[in-house]
Amino acid sequence: MIGIKRILALAACLLIVFAPLTLCYADSQRMYGSVDWADILSDSEEKLLDDRMSEICANRKIDVVIYTDDSSYGKSYMEAADAFYDERIGTEPDRNGVLLFVCMEPGNRGWWTTTTGTMIDLFGYDEINIIDDAIEPYLVDGDYYGAFDKWLDYVDVLVRDGKFTRDNLPAIEDKYEDYWDFERVDEDTEMPEEAKTGIKAGAATVAGAAGALGTAGSMKAKMKTVRRATSAGRYLRKDSFKLRRKNNMLISKTVTRSRIAESSGGGGGGIHHSGHSSFSGGHHSSGGGFHGGGGGRHF
Repeated sequence: MIGIKRILALAACLLIVFAPLTLCYADSQRMYGSVDWADILSDSEEKLLDDRMSEICANRKIDVVIYTDDSSYGKSYMEAADAFYDERIGTEPDRNGVLLFVCMEPGNRGWWTTTTGTMIDLFGYDEINIIDDAIEPYLVDGDYYGAFDKWLDYVDVLVRDGKFTRDNLPAIEDKYEDYWDFERVDEDTEMPEEAKTGIKAGAATVAGAAGALGTAGSMKAKMKTVRRATSAGRYLRKDSFKLRRKNNMLISKTVTRSRIAESSGGGGGGIHHSGHSSFSGGHHSSGGGFHGGGGGRHF
């Protein structure tokens, strides 16, 4: 009987030790895979997701991992996601990757996307919120495969194109109008001739006006006219004024009120907007890695 208990204990230890083998190598460096420790996916769903991640990993040259667990082990979603990435994938400075962590702990269900390397800048505040808006309805409805499949759609498009646009994501809502209007201009982008002509004409006009004002000012300064005194000191006789009593009197008051944004909970990191995802533009994890990312919403 004792021998059976020892065998079971050894088997449990082996499962823990070899858990990282659920991740696969697309090449000698990049890793991908689904680690469903919360057991919310069927075997066939895991296989479909793994196949998609294998393609993204190979084509985009990044780590791409989906990790679920039934606890965050007392950590924030961000800390749990970073720790898993550091321990199971690596902390090398040249790693470029993205990992989605979904916590299924009762009363603490939520998610976080952690990024490394070049993915930190690519997955900015707007990008994180657009992705989270897309997957949140699926998570709320309990369609976890749908959420993860949608997450991979957005990850693949963003890494491929470097930006979300009306063309590559036509289903995005109009509330991201400001995002669409924002254009990233490269340093080597050539300015249209019409714009150059307009700028030159404007500069010439400003230069002419400035010259005219300078000439007029010089002429005015040479005029011998009576000028108004700039202070009362010129009208006072020396030592004729003595201050014998002084006191402070409140004559006006201005009160400025600023709204303090509430954290959506769960996540650590940078900016918090009520109803939106938390965001980290870059931070050092306890495991020695450097991460970005965002999330922190509950479902």
